[in-house]
Amino acid sequence: MAVCESNLVEVERALNSGFSVHDSLDRSGNTCLHLASMSNLVGVANFLLAKGADIDARTLNGETPLILATHSHHHEFVALMTSLGADTECQVKGGQTALAVAAGQQDAEACRMLIKAGANVDAVDADGFSVLSRAAGVGCCEIISLLAEAGALLNGPEGRSYSPLGSACMVGHLDAIKLLIGLGADIEYQDLTGGSPLMAAAGTDQMEVVELLLAHGADANSISKRAGTALTVAVDTKHVELVALLLTHGADPTLLDSRGESALEYTCRRGDTRMLRMLSIALEMAEEPDFVDCDSSSAMGGAVANNLLDDAQAKLDEGESPDSEDPDGRPLLGIAASAGHTSMVKLLLDRGANVEGCAPDGRTALMLAVAERHAETAAALLERGASAAATGAKGETVAQIALANDDFKMLGLLQGFLE
Repeated sequence: MAVCESNLVEVERALNSGFSVHDSLDRSGNTCLHLASMSNLVGVANFLLAKGADIDARTLNGETPLILATHSHHHEFVALMTSLGADTECQVKGGQTALAVAAGQQDAEACRMLIKAGANVDAVDADGFSVLSRAAGVGCCEIISLLAEAGALLNGPEGRSYSPLGSACMVGHLDAIKLLIGLGADIEYQDLTGGSPLMAAAGTDQMEVVELLLAHGADANSISKRAGTALTVAVDTKHVELVALLLTHGADPTLLDSRGESALEYTCRRGDTRMLRMLSIALEMAEEPDFVDCDSSSAMGGAVANNLLDDAQAKLDEGESPDSEDPDGRPLLGIAASAGHTSMVKLLLDRGANVEGCAPDGRTALMLAVAERHAETAAALLERGASAAATGAKGETVAQIALANDDFKMLGLLQGFLE
């Protein structure tokens, strides 16, 4: 209490009575100097330091007085700590240094002080963010410039961090993106995620950012080290406008990614007819998706995915099992249900398909229909005996899937089959 009230007489009396400046005062491990830093009590801090207080004392979470002062934007206290040689490289348990804290809080003045004191501008925290990535992620151009002038690596420490440009792209900070590109950040750099800035933007539906990157020469066909292209990411998120933009800039739907699958094959497998039509037109193929050549080993799967009833009927007549699976192990009924192809679902059930057959992730056809909000398909499955009380491999129920989607219409439908 005496520290917080700047009562130096009481502080000295406590010290003379046996209390130590090194003692923790609470469950968080704060010492007197920590409390002084949080309240910006520079005079008290000088007094405590003169009495032998540890300038780099740590709380249980790893905060030093310098880090706490930085977090509270107490510039006078930060100046005192750095002038007396406080360790700028101390990290909290999450790995952030005082400079990382200042960058994330857009505190340019604190950044200047810490950089002047020799803080490491390329420190990387436990989450994989460099100081520059933190500044880019909050879109602070002033701090980006400060760090760049201090020699920060524009792409981040190789193999150890998310790229600053990717961080800015992910959240759509256009000014920060333009600044980083102007400073020389590599527009094709693949960071800790294995993806490029273009993929980061595509994955979060940042249309303006994608347009900006493409205008600066980003490769629409760049393949991630781990998996996918920007086009497969856009297809996966069902962002039609983004897919169209990438296609107009030369994205190749037939390009195989690091998993050995193209955007066209992925779309065909998912049965997304609208997206499939777009990709087909881009390849100067027939406008209707039934001309798309899906994997020959899953001709029946392609017919089901594209809702080609006549083709599916013919395959079944030839002896194809209604319970056969595509190359990924997905039952035909699950493929049809996930795509909302109610007529196909009924055809397969008429031919004896197992209504409780499970996909590789343990979900039944009903679960897949519910997850994709296909009420008509779900109703058809329920009427043919699908269990509304089924649980998936992770223990999730059909009702829980509907609830997670806030799909109260679906919940009402299910309720009638749960009573």
